[in-house]
Amino acid sequence: MNTPPNTSSTEFNPNDKTPPNSAGTEIIEVDGENVKSVVDANEYPLGFRACESVENYEFMNQIGTGSYGVVSRARCKKTGDIVALKRIKLPQELLVEGFPTSALREISTLMQMQHPNLVNAHEVVVGSDYNKIFVVMDYMDHTVKDLNEIMKQRFTQAEVKCLLIQLLDGVKYMHDNWVQHRDIKTSNLLLDNHGNLKICDFGLARKYSDPPRAYSPVVVTLYYRAIEILLGEKKYTPAIDMWSVGCVFAELLLKKPLFQGNGELDQIKQIFDVLGLPSESRWEGFQELPNVKKFHFTGSKTNNLHKRFTQQIGMTNNLPILSKLGLDLLERMLEFDPKLRITADEALKHPYFKESPLPKSKVMMPTFPATVHETGHRGHKRKHDEIVQEKAAPENSLFDRELQDLYEQNVNNRDSIF
Repeated sequence: MNTPPNTSSTEFNPNDKTPPNSAGTEIIEVDGENVKSVVDANEYPLGFRACESVENYEFMNQIGTGSYGVVSRARCKKTGDIVALKRIKLPQELLVEGFPTSALREISTLMQMQHPNLVNAHEVVVGSDYNKIFVVMDYMDHTVKDLNEIMKQRFTQAEVKCLLIQLLDGVKYMHDNWVQHRDIKTSNLLLDNHGNLKICDFGLARKYSDPPRAYSPVVVTLYYRAIEILLGEKKYTPAIDMWSVGCVFAELLLKKPLFQGNGELDQIKQIFDVLGLPSESRWEGFQELPNVKKFHFTGSKTNNLHKRFTQQIGMTNNLPILSKLGLDLLERMLEFDPKLRITADEALKHPYFKESPLPKSKVMMPTFPATVHETGHRGHKRKHDEIVQEKAAPENSLFDRELQDLYEQNVNNRDSIF
């Protein structure tokens, strides 16, 4: 049997109770408060080592708030690299029985997922207290949501194709590795000034199984939430991510969300008004969904999605251009029956990406001035917008998500962090 190499610089003595040397006590400011590190990077036997100190990073400004914590822009003191520093939310009431599984799940998923179109986690660093834990991640210049709001013109079809291909590549990688994101939206899509798109915020990401098991229904931001979840389906599949991708696809063209419901029932109504009212023949099992039994829904008898777009250049109705092939791809992403909904792999092979105009090269994508990530000036508006979208579902509450975790563990009788 091969013996693993000794990665420790000194021989390990199991009787040695001397704690590792602590780092210095230089005070720095992180997320608006003073912290100091007590943990050094001393290596432990068998390849284990302590987390690095957050003192190795210089706080620059706050970027925003993700599903599970505050994200800041920081500079590595050793290399000068700009990174995103995410402090994991760890409320005291949730630490009584140990480290929250929700936070552990996000860190674990971030460390496992390595792909050019996913935000990569470099390391976990700690502050002065056990509840001050930070994840060091890739820094990106903008969110797609910010750019869509500040741009005077819509993204062109070629630019939308470039962004959509990268999004689908990232989603395909997650699904190939049995992970569903469960919160894909434009504010969770990051873009740098080199045309690279990355999916971020894995606070709701979950390992999934086949056949599917019961999960919490309180997932995905309302505007991007799949119809089966809205109608009460708990045993949902990764197809929910593809519905969200379809909503993002439409938003890139429209410069606004396709469905903007004021609560879950209004969201369902808007979906049925645009896509038509489903039937048992169109969606097998539709009549058995919990909320279909509880409520009577009305909507259009026909699919009106094509009315949101024009297929001819030079039209004066100011509608975005989407070809017949593009409309076909969008409709397949927004297919009611999740079993019939297009997968990420199938979408990447769709002929829409091979017709003119072809996807724009990443190096030819436009660059943009600093947004909230560098200035920090748009934080209040972002917070207000997210509150408006989250009226019907408090999924940004860590306490509520902990209750979801307990629910899912009880339903599936599993103690895994996934």
